[in-house]
Amino acid sequence: MTRSPARSVSDAMLKCGWILAGPGSWTTRVTNGAVLPVSARLEDAWLRVEAQIPELPETSWWQLLVAGCSLPPLVRLALTCAADRAMSVRLVADLEAGECDDWPSRVTGVLEALMASVPGLHPARLDDRDPEPESRPPESVSEAIREAGWACEDRGEGGCDISLDGDRIRATARVEARGEGLCLWAPVARNVRPGHEDCTDAIALFLLRTAHRLRAVRAAFREEPGKPEAAVGWEARLPGRPESEEIDRALAALTVACQLSVREVEALFTPALARHYLTQRGARSHRRAPPTKAPTSR
Repeated sequence: MTRSPARSVSDAMLKCGWILAGPGSWTTRVTNGAVLPVSARLEDAWLRVEAQIPELPETSWWQLLVAGCSLPPLVRLALTCAADRAMSVRLVADLEAGECDDWPSRVTGVLEALMASVPGLHPARLDDRDPEPESRPPESVSEAIREAGWACEDRGEGGCDISLDGDRIRATARVEARGEGLCLWAPVARNVRPGHEDCTDAIALFLLRTAHRLRAVRAAFREEPGKPEAAVGWEARLPGRPESEEIDRALAALTVACQLSVREVEALFTPALARHYLTQRGARSHRRAPPTKAPTSR
């Protein structure tokens, strides 16, 4: 008899030493310079794994957004807000709880990715992002996209553009080879430039909080080569040679992320609204001015 995916996940968690905390939820601890409590729970057809970062030095939300772009592909940075409006910084990873021949390896892999993420959030490295590894692109990015059922337009150098049409948006995602897999990037605002620190922090705080509500995508930014401007938005990183189903899920997740953020991010370019948002979230006292090299507002 074939076991259900949920049963396979449960068996793998216990085999890997996790402690059962309740129906469909587990806890464990990992150590990488500090003890990191980790929790996991089954949500619909996904296993969500979260680690709460104990304490970070006072820094800007923009710097955290930048740091999150350098985390391993499985992991994203997110913020949650407690009843007392205190912000909690979390590392989050989502695994689809479908059929898998080796769930223990997947669980071990996500723990290793979480542990590898912690040094990148150390204050000494917030402004020191590692360069991307040399790309090893799939045979045809556009072919993989079309196999997933999405129309795309080739842009050369192994990349292509896809229209993300939703209820509230008309956005474009760029799909390109990155490292040893694919990167799917969907900007929600461009022309982000130095000048208004409140706007930058408000946008970063909004994106990092929204990231906790999503699956499979993370808040990100892109610098424009040779220009002071940058763009903010969402990215999905798919390691290896992703199947068409993985690409389809990632593009659907990007569409949802854009629907939840395009208008909100645009509003936060207004300094008065940005200051109000930071004050309402109790977030102004937790920030310091970002470094001058960081793009901050339009």
